[in-house]
Amino acid sequence: MSTFERLRELIAAEGPPLASGLLARVPVSFAPSLGALAAAGPRASGDPGEYELLIEAIYEGYLLHYGESRLFSDADADLSLLAGDRLYTVGLERLVALGDLDAVLELADVIAFDTAHADRELGLFGQETFVKAEATKGLDDPAYQAARATSLRIAGRDGIDAMLAANRLDALVSPTMPPAWKIDAANGDQIGGRGAGRLAAVAGYPHLTVPMGAVMGLPVGLSIIGPAWSEARLLGYGYAYEQAAKAKVTPRFLPSIEAEAPVAPLLQPLQR
Repeated sequence: MSTFERLRELIAAEGPPLASGLLARVPVSFAPSLGALAAAGPRASGDPGEYELLIEAIYEGYLLHYGESRLFSDADADLSLLAGDRLYTVGLERLVALGDLDAVLELADVIAFDTAHADRELGLFGQETFVKAEATKGLDDPAYQAARATSLRIAGRDGIDAMLAANRLDALVSPTMPPAWKIDAANGDQIGGRGAGRLAAVAGYPHLTVPMGAVMGLPVGLSIIGPAWSEARLLGYGYAYEQAAKAKVTPRFLPSIEAEAPVAPLLQPLQR
């Protein structure tokens, strides 16, 4: 069985909706060059076929996000992004299953690399967060365990659960993030607000984001957050909202919103 056929079989086993977007036949353009290179290396000597497959899965995930897929039709952009995320995960899961943990750099290696190439890697910002994380004592540290338990309680039982119960709600709704902000090399990112997902992320509760429209051409999302194990209900809410709002905006990847309508006309000097 060819690498393409194995990869296609792997995706088909995921079932709908991913399997529904697969091409029916092998495209002429499919060439597993990256996987073949990985399979020929010394690291893959124990199981070259598995290395070839996992590298191609990760690469196909990349193509689904940033290039032209070799396995999927391009009819559904949302499905492509979902499939890309899943293929990234599948490739990394299979790498871990092989026991090749050395293939994933540890944090200390990243810090050392950044330090050795500071002119390039640390020219715009530091790595203080990396250094602080490396200085911790691990997941078994009593201080970490206590902080984790407190965070889970505040975000979950005393946070989301309390808000839902006090107001007799099924879910919390909020803008996901402010519109995209500019990268500011001198002053750092100037974010006009906070994201909606922090409590859900800390509590481990489901958080769904759906398109809500655009602000001055910049897409924004709507967050729907629920209690533990409410994923199915949130997906239903999100689907109903998408069908009613029809608010998805196709990204245009503009170099600047100031050069385009509706902003550009407002910045023009008054004609006397």
